[in-house]
Amino acid sequence: MLLATSGGVILWSILPSLLLAAGLPDSNVWLLSSSSWFVTQLAVLLIRARQFARDPAAEGWERGFMVSAFVGGITVLCVQGGNLWLRVPWPHLTAVTWHLMLSFLVFVRLLRAPQR
Repeated sequence: MLLATSGGVILWSILPSLLLAAGLPDSNVWLLSSSSWFVTQLAVLLIRARQFARDPAAEGWERGFMVSAFVGGITVLCVQGGNLWLRVPWPHLTAVTWHLMLSFLVFVRLLRAPQR
């Protein structure tokens, strides 16, 4: 998950720069960036929700972390959905920041010693 999240941050950080370099108008850059992020994250959240629902071993802190990450992901997804009409940079940058924060939390989670 850490590698996928970190790769997502890199992809979503570079995409607007590539689109701007291609000469697209600003509003189209943010529309394409947010819509691609929206579609990808919707699929990721659906898959992760299904995996989490089937994981009987998740309990306590782990369950709280996953629920918080899922709720945050849904919130950022809604912001991206709003940017399909707004077409401004800040919602896309919010998504990139969310991915960076989630990557950090996953990394910290990996450093924690397993509780028994």
